[in-house]
Parts: sequence; C-alpha cells; structure tokens
Amino acid sequence: MTYKEVVQQISDLNTIQGLVNIYQQVAAMRMRKIKSNVTRTREFYTELLDVYIQAQKAYVENPARTASSTPQQKKDRLALVMTANTGLYGSIVKEVFDLFVKENLNPATKTNQASDLAVAGRLGKSWMAIQGDKRDYKYFDLGDGATNLAYQLKEIFSYAGQYRNILVYHGVFKSITEQVPTVTTISREAKVANTSKNSALKDETYIFEPTLDLVLETFEEQFRHTFFDQSAYESALAKFGSRMVSLDSAVQNITKELTKNTLTSMKIKHRELNKKQINNLLGVSQWKK
Repeated sequence: MTYKEVVQQISDLNTIQGLVNIYQQVAAMRMRKIKSNVTRTREFYTELLDVYIQAQKAYVENPARTASSTPQQKKDRLALVMTANTGLYGSIVKEVFDLFVKENLNPATKTNQASDLAVAGRLGKSWMAIQGDKRDYKYFDLGDGATNLAYQLKEIFSYAGQYRNILVYHGVFKSITEQVPTVTTISREAKVANTSKNSALKDETYIFEPTLDLVLETFEEQFRHTFFDQSAYESALAKFGSRMVSLDSAVQNITKELTKNTLTSMKIKHRELNKKQINNLLGVSQWKK
C-alpha cells in the first residue's frame, strides 16, 4: 500500500466518522425527546394497567355478567411486532422480532395461538419473507420521527382496535446500554404479560362506581389506545437507545482504524524518507570515486 492510498483511506474514515457523529447527535436528540415523555408516564400507565387488569378479573368472576355487556368485537387476538423502517438500531429490533417468531411462528416453541398477525416496519417485512411459516399478516410502515410515529399509530390502532386481545411485541429501554424485548398484552382477559411490576393478580376486593361494565367500557374506549401508544413509544425509545450504543461502537472502530492508518502512513513516510537519504548517500559516495 502506498502513502497516497493510506492518506486517502484516512480521509474516507474521517468523512465516515463525521457522518456517524451526525447520526449520533440526531439519535440523541430524538431519544431525549421521547425519553422525557415515556419515563415520566411509564409508572402511571403501569399502575393504570394494573387497575385495568383488576377490573377484568372482577368482570370475569362476576356471576351476574351477561354476554350483552361485553363490547362486541369481531375478532379475538392480534399479535403485532414493532420493528423499524430503517437499520442502524443495533440488535434490539431483531431480538424483538425473534421473540415474536418464537411465540407465534415457531411450531416447537410457540406459546401464543394468535388468530392474526401484524408487522410494523420494513425490516420486519423483510424478515417475515424468509420465515418458513408463510402465514398472512397485515403490514404497516413505521417511521423514525415522533411526528410521523403519532400519525402512523392512529392507522395501526384503527386496525388493531377491532381485536379483543392485542399482543404488542416491542423493546423496552432499561438504560442507555440495556434494551430488552418484551410483549405487552392489551386485553379484556384477566392476564398481562411482563408489562407490570405487579402483574400477578391481587386478591383485594374492589367496589366499582357507577358500575363495573361502565368502568370497563371507559377503559375500552379511552385507555386501550393509550396503552397501545405507550408500548409504541417504549419501542421507539429502546430503538434509539440501541442506536446510540451501536453508533458509539462504530465510532470506536473508526477511531481504531484511523489510529492504525495514521501509524501506517508515518511508517511509509519514514521508510520513503530513509530510502531517499540512502540514495543520496550512495550518490555522494559514487561522486567522490
């Protein structure tokens, strides 16, 4: 490798490093914007979801309930996975998709008998294409920005809202270095998957005013959409956290390559300088003869 080629590589690496730094700044800005909302409301919605589960349990155990008191919905269950339209999100998006496949498509390990499937994000669509199980599914785009996300979530929930049970597969932000895949169950059934720190049903007895049916109807009409949105924004926060880790790793790798190429350029330059000096000494020696 010549000195000129090494210098060109250094220039290319500096350009890539500049682009990665820009991506980092954008990801950090978006993560801060989403994080302030998600972390502020996470505990509230967790506790609210527990109340919802208690109301579900009371409804199921109520001997006086009638079939007519249950909101009529045409379909039973939907499993929805939140992926992304673009890459550079590290491993969290694929981990979420793998959990979705394990529980819904893999015959050996699947635990959910989802009547229908839905995929949000082009990455999920491309991964579904290579699955052995070619079940039909509903597809939705899932953009990066918070503004686009809010618009897209309305479209997704307009479809998902017709189901009695919605299983949302998404990432959860634990810290800047830890994002984990999970599933949130939004359902009229008396159960919930690891979305609540108090997910085990309690034994307390509650009095519901004005009636249990009206309480559940309020949840159905107003809060199911809210729970769904919270899951989606949790997913977005986890993706940006994972992107920060991924980009930081890329910066470290580029820095290592820059250091290595800089040392290589110095060695080549010194070698060429030494060669030139030797040639000059040989020329002087020959001239004296």
